[in-house]
Amino acid sequence: IFQLCQFIFISYKENGSKVSVALLETTLKCLRSFLRWMPLAAIFDTDLIPTLLDSFWPLPQLRIETTRCIGEILTLNDMRAHVPSSVSSGVQAGTSSVGAGPGGEDVNVNGTEKDVGRMDSETEMLYTKAPHLVELFRKFIEKVAGLPDLTWRYHIDVAVHMRNAYETLVSAIVYAITGFFKHHTALIERERQTNEAGIHQHLASALQVILRSTAIPHDDTFKMCLEAWYTIAYPLAKAKKRGECGTGGTTDQGGAPLMLDGAMPTPKPVGPHIGLSGDNLYLGVLADVRGVLIDRMVKPDEVAVHYDDETGEVTKESYADTEENALYSRMRDVLVYLTVIDPAHMADIITKRLELEVPPEGSNGSVFNQVAPRAGAFPSNLAGNPELQPDWNPQHLERLCWATGSITGAMSENEEKNFLVNVIRVLLALCENKKGKPNKAIVATQIMYVVGQYPRFLRGHWKFLKTVLNKLFEFMQETFEGVQEMAVSTFLKIVKKTAKEYVVPRQGEEEPFIFTAFRHVSTLTVDLQQPQMLTFFEGMAWMIPACMEHERPKCVTALVAVPCEWWSELIARIKSDPSMLQPAETAKNIAHVLRIFTRVAIPTGTAFSAQMMAVYPEMLDIYRSYSQALSQVESSADAAKASRVTSTQKREWRAVKRQTLVLVETFVDRASLEAVLGPDALLQEVYSSSDSSNNIRAVDIFLGGRLGEMEASRIEAARTVLAQIAQHTVPPLLHPVLEDYRHGVPQSRDPAVLSLLTVLIACLSESLAPEIPRIFEFVFDCTLDMIRSDFQSFPDHRKEFFELLGAVNKSCFSALFSLKDNRLKLYVECLVWALKHEQPQLAEKGLKVMMEFVDNICGCGDRSIMVSFFQEFFFSLLADVTGVLTDTLHTAGFREQAYLMMRLLSIVEANVIPEVAQKPAVVEFLQKFFLENFPTVTEQQMSVWATALITKSGSKHAFTQVLKDFLISIKAYAGDDDSELFQLIAETAPQAGMSTQTSTLVQSDTCGGWPGTVAPCPSPQGASLVQGPLPGAQPSPPQQQVQQGTPLSADNPAFWTQ
Repeated sequence: IFQLCQFIFISYKENGSKVSVALLETTLKCLRSFLRWMPLAAIFDTDLIPTLLDSFWPLPQLRIETTRCIGEILTLNDMRAHVPSSVSSGVQAGTSSVGAGPGGEDVNVNGTEKDVGRMDSETEMLYTKAPHLVELFRKFIEKVAGLPDLTWRYHIDVAVHMRNAYETLVSAIVYAITGFFKHHTALIERERQTNEAGIHQHLASALQVILRSTAIPHDDTFKMCLEAWYTIAYPLAKAKKRGECGTGGTTDQGGAPLMLDGAMPTPKPVGPHIGLSGDNLYLGVLADVRGVLIDRMVKPDEVAVHYDDETGEVTKESYADTEENALYSRMRDVLVYLTVIDPAHMADIITKRLELEVPPEGSNGSVFNQVAPRAGAFPSNLAGNPELQPDWNPQHLERLCWATGSITGAMSENEEKNFLVNVIRVLLALCENKKGKPNKAIVATQIMYVVGQYPRFLRGHWKFLKTVLNKLFEFMQETFEGVQEMAVSTFLKIVKKTAKEYVVPRQGEEEPFIFTAFRHVSTLTVDLQQPQMLTFFEGMAWMIPACMEHERPKCVTALVAVPCEWWSELIARIKSDPSMLQPAETAKNIAHVLRIFTRVAIPTGTAFSAQMMAVYPEMLDIYRSYSQALSQVESSADAAKASRVTSTQKREWRAVKRQTLVLVETFVDRASLEAVLGPDALLQEVYSSSDSSNNIRAVDIFLGGRLGEMEASRIEAARTVLAQIAQHTVPPLLHPVLEDYRHGVPQSRDPAVLSLLTVLIACLSESLAPEIPRIFEFVFDCTLDMIRSDFQSFPDHRKEFFELLGAVNKSCFSALFSLKDNRLKLYVECLVWALKHEQPQLAEKGLKVMMEFVDNICGCGDRSIMVSFFQEFFFSLLADVTGVLTDTLHTAGFREQAYLMMRLLSIVEANVIPEVAQKPAVVEFLQKFFLENFPTVTEQQMSVWATALITKSGSKHAFTQVLKDFLISIKAYAGDDDSELFQLIAETAPQAGMSTQTSTLVQSDTCGGWPGTVAPCPSPQGASLVQGPLPGAQPSPPQQQVQQGTPLSADNPAFWTQ
């Protein structure tokens, strides 16, 4: 290919008229596609680079493709693809034990990583061509510097229909320069140390090109420039953190930057890398980068109201923009690094630009009368909203505030204090100055966003924090769309991070702020909509965990006094007239009160117990009433009677039922979490979380096995609390919930019932063990009937069903043996069906639960149970696991499948159940299985491999390696005379793991009764497991048969997945 391209290039240089420009352009495209795979000598030791720079760059028609080719050369970073054949053969000859691992990594036959020093030496081959690469960079920058100034101003001076060529050229130039910076930082620094005068000017020119390109309103170009600044700013910020960079702002003014306390975002390695020198070459241009990035700042996800530049309207954001959020995250990282490098300069830029947004007294409100438009700012369309003040571009203010919020924690505490006070002062003045609700809404939104981003400052300045909260309460009364939502969201965010400040008595105040706020709940919520009210109550509730433990129940009572009044009024009306339950509005109000209780229960945990018990009986009565009403409507043969109940009514009735379940689940989970981790756990959770989210769940602690990490006294105290919760909540709950679930039509069964049962079983553990048979009786069979027919229907029920099975196995294992009517067998068969599932998440869950179940069986201490179980299931389970291992639908779970198979074979190797499965019988079984399903396997092969698998079942690493080698060998030695090879393996297998010198992997499809299942081989004892989707299901339609034993080729993606 290279010779063909060279032939065309030489022909053009000899006689340009013989070669058309179109052919040259196509040739350059072809060359660009293969440059990454060509030997370095073909690139640097020929006239290719001079041809590109001297012959093709001057031609405008070829400049774009020429730049792209140069970009590919400048971004070369993996030298193993460029080792010349002679060198490559020599390396391979000297390292014959090295091969490619299944993920593409270099491993030797013993499974260890390739020698790091050797890999580094191969990578270092790049720098044998370093002078050529640097020279190419110099010449390319000289060519770029010679371009007209219009190239970087095309978005302003060029007509719209002519901009495409400029956009493409600038993107190609930026790709080449940023790629060189990204992959060759070490090379740049090495060259600067040895020949600074020779490259300094070219680097400065390259940085200016990236800077000017950053201001161009082209998304792809901007993202590439942003990555370049990320690559440059990170090592400088890291050096500043370590005190290696002496220029710029200071960091010794009262505390380290928060972002540097182990929380600085760390980029992935991008190639050979050493620290950049913190001199004026970089620091000077980064001063300009700060301003450009502020002008280009994008909206963070927290901001609900913003100015739409296209329509000129102030709008409320309804949906999250995933791409914009990702871009904001990267811009935030870069701005944080730039702030760490020079915090004083960043603060100065933002403060001065904010001050320009406030017009002087006596002006008409136009900032553009005093200042010229900033570089990189986009023109705005203000005609769409007549209420906005003329000549004021709200987008400038928004971007300044978004940038201000993004650099939180990057300054020292004193710097942050001075900076934030100035910012808030300017914003408050601007809010007073602006007229009209749209203007004030924009400024108010930005104030709320900025103050919500600086919890450290708020915690240290109580008067300012109190002023902020009162301002938020004021904004909650504002009816302009989006302002109330932003106010309650900011309130919740701030309270989570500053909860301890509201319970401290303050000098000059009669009582802590928490009690004052609780007394004014009715006033503060009068203008809020229902969704905003939920956020408000949760924010108020997060103050309660900061109180003393004995004060929390009293605080909960004070907080929910207003919702309890609403609840009492609803219950009184219903008791006086039961028909009042029927209207949709009544059901909607009931659900709203239950949602408020749920939000309050999240931070309060056990402190909510008294309130929970007060409404519990009435809540369950309402649940029962709506269940009966829905059952009558859905089963009624009288169409006229059924039609009198509207779809809105049924929807609201179901919402009440679901919210009842969610409230109980939330209360049990949060109370259990507090019981296990301690009374201050809920507050510490959000103080230590960077995103203020509630990620910890008690069910995850119990099911994840983390309970064993805690002190025995704490566990014992927790079990006492959990037993009390179980005593008061479970008995009255189960009957109405389980009866409704079993007797309802499938479409009306709520998966929240299964989720609730999972939490109850996981958290209450043995306290709920006596109820397990009843739960299975009411839930197991009817749910199984819903999901057994296929792999797609009722996905929520399917997920929660297998979660429930896992919770029972983990927390109430002994209760499984009290099940009646052959349900234990059905339970095991469901787990087998789960590990065959075509959805990876469910298959992974099935594997995990099956592993835990087998471990529990082996560790139960009752040999009769273990023998009885394995007599019925050992061979059928081994067949199913082996079948899943060798089909092509479940390759993602290979490791877990291998571990489960290893666990079963280790029982045989240890001779734990000789009366069920002895080693010769298992070898014979595996041999028969593979001979029937893989025609390419010989009897001698299988005897050797089956013995090796059992022998190595005591070590995860050794077993996995032997299993991989076996799957490889199914194809590698098929049809060859391999008797001597396998005789050697048979002799060495007991002492060492199997080895292989091939990277070919074989997978085969074996067909069962349903996609993803494998027809199990009959076991010697005649045991058989379910064939088809699930036991008891109707026979599935015949599936298209796949030829058994057909190996995958290397160009099949599944080949590399395994």
